[in-house]
Amino acid sequence: MTFEFAYDISLIYQGGKMAANAWSMIRKSGNRFFMLKFLRCREEPRMKRFCGDRTIDGVVVTVDGRPLDQRLDLHRYTANGFEWSYEGEEPRQLSLAILAEHLSDTAAAKALVEPYMKAVVANFGNEWEMSSADIDAALAALRKDGDAVRAAS
Repeated sequence: MTFEFAYDISLIYQGGKMAANAWSMIRKSGNRFFMLKFLRCREEPRMKRFCGDRTIDGVVVTVDGRPLDQRLDLHRYTANGFEWSYEGEEPRQLSLAILAEHLSDTAAAKALVEPYMKAVVANFGNEWEMSSADIDAALAALRKDGDAVRAAS
């Protein structure tokens, strides 16, 4: 005998973990059940959105609406912050920050900084936006063309 629950699965699972009140909801629904199945929710990898804008107050770069960390702990190309639309130290720092955030692999991010800066960041307009999928596509093109460091593949 299986007891069926009509609860919305999003109420039971929040962020892939059982909500604190889920067990009490189940217990209150009745005490006669022999088997209870919980479905594990598979979360799709979260797509990040990177945005840059030149404002009257200077440049603003965000990831999912929060300021993008410059990642000076990995390498300090410049003390002047981020920039784009040309090849140089500030665009290189932006490339490192984007790649480190996206890849979550510092060695790969460092290896890909130069080709990513030249192919992508140096070609940004005043306002730009990239998703995780856009970054993956750009990195795949760099690897295919052989411009990127092979060890980072």
